[in-house]
Amino acid sequence: MNEIGLMNEVRIKKQDNAINSQNFTSVIVAITIFLSIDPFFVWTSFAGGIFASALKVLQLLSIALMIFQLKEVSLSTFFGGLSILGIFLFYCFFTGRVSGTTHPLLIGNVLIYLFYALNVMTDRNILIKSFDLLRTFFAVVLGYTLIIYTLILLGVPVPYSILQSGEAGRVEAGFQFYHNYYGCIVINQSGSLLYRFTSVFTEPGVVGTFCAFFLAAGDLKIRKSKKDVIFLISGILSFSIAFYLMIVFFYVLKSLRNGGIKPFLALLVVAIVYSVFINVEFSNPELQMLQERLTITEEGLAGDNRMKKMAENAYQAFLKSDLKTVLFGYGYPNSRSAAAAWQASASYKESVYCLGVLGYGLMLVWFIFTPCLCFKSKNPKENRAMYSYIVIFIVSQYQRPYMKSLFLVYILLAGCLYIQQKVKTADKT
Repeated sequence: MNEIGLMNEVRIKKQDNAINSQNFTSVIVAITIFLSIDPFFVWTSFAGGIFASALKVLQLLSIALMIFQLKEVSLSTFFGGLSILGIFLFYCFFTGRVSGTTHPLLIGNVLIYLFYALNVMTDRNILIKSFDLLRTFFAVVLGYTLIIYTLILLGVPVPYSILQSGEAGRVEAGFQFYHNYYGCIVINQSGSLLYRFTSVFTEPGVVGTFCAFFLAAGDLKIRKSKKDVIFLISGILSFSIAFYLMIVFFYVLKSLRNGGIKPFLALLVVAIVYSVFINVEFSNPELQMLQERLTITEEGLAGDNRMKKMAENAYQAFLKSDLKTVLFGYGYPNSRSAAAAWQASASYKESVYCLGVLGYGLMLVWFIFTPCLCFKSKNPKENRAMYSYIVIFIVSQYQRPYMKSLFLVYILLAGCLYIQQKVKTADKT
């Protein structure tokens, strides 16, 4: 073999090793993100919390692998990663004027925000590949639990065990636990089963929100993907208002991107379906509950149940406090009853209350500008698709501001790249 042949062989081996290393990183990241969304098998109440410990090991491994994969970092991605670390330091030292910051300089918080920064700077292929794997993991788990959920609805006697929540606040409240039907969990709340599809997660809203993310990142090409069919069915059966609103909103945005009269037709169809649904009398209690939640009153959407009264009162008092507290946040709720009220609530208002208008506003600005600056394409179609996904992500923050969850920044950035890839592939076919 001549010298040129040897050089080519070495080059090919290096490329293969790089691809294998990248694929391994993508698998580990996908598993880590899936577990960080808090399926019941990583709860401390399940199997002695052994899988919760495994998640911490995977988090460290993911960070190490992503650092190893850092090679060519552009100025924009470096600035994006550096700025999210800067926001974390701002939270550490300047927010929480009354009761202390919710983001102290602890190793757990440092690792989360380091992971956020690495999400920005890592190779784009790792985010795209891992996101595709994450969709697959979700589809498999949802598909399996959908079968069991269907049997439960049909009245088939499926054995179950009792499972306590992994959240201390929920356990202390004592009004909610779970029936575990061979991996498909159903909420038992105050002695009544909540027959909304929860799969393996803490509540049905988690299923609805992430199914909406996955469908939006796939650009709603449902007929071309069995995974998306599972996401659609799961989202519908979760009876999550967030799912319905996010999907309808994204469909309208997609129609606007494509031009024509589709946006108006879409809105007309939604209005007709909504009107018919609200006025039909159902005997099914779950459908009756959904009707009540979707009813529009003078105060807004009746189903907007994200805030408990005590938490809302605390938030309104916070807004009327001094300017520094409003800008930089109150911090931790400073009483047991207030903490319990926020524990039972889920709204962007909690983040504003803890971090302040300025603190939470910085993160929203980062959410919007980082993908636009770091992932902007030369193809306008890809950019418009990415902008649509960003809008959906920002809308989701209204009711699920996961400010210290490992998946938060990942779902935004990987989803942006994934939808760009979908549009690019569609243009080639």
